Amino acid sequence: MDDSVYSMEEYVSVAELSRRTGLSAQSIYNMISTRTFVKGLHYFKPTRKVLFSWPAIKGWIESKEVIKIESASESRSRIII
Repeated sequence: MDDSVYSMEEYVSVAELSRRTGLSAQSIYNMISTRTFVKGLHYFKPTRKVLFSWPAIKGWIESKEVIKIESASESRSRIII
């Protein structure tokens, strides 16, 4: 099989992103509107349909999880001190 198949980025629709993340479609559109998701980085709009870069969204989710974990540990350390 051709190696280029494995290096292609995966793009998903709003419905598929909603299914994978648990976010509602409206929340996803709100995140576009508030520029939480950046056009050209997190999503593309080749036609009227919005397509999301799954690797970019996964990276965004992972960075948010790290921030939540760090915030929780900082809160605990403040309480202990």
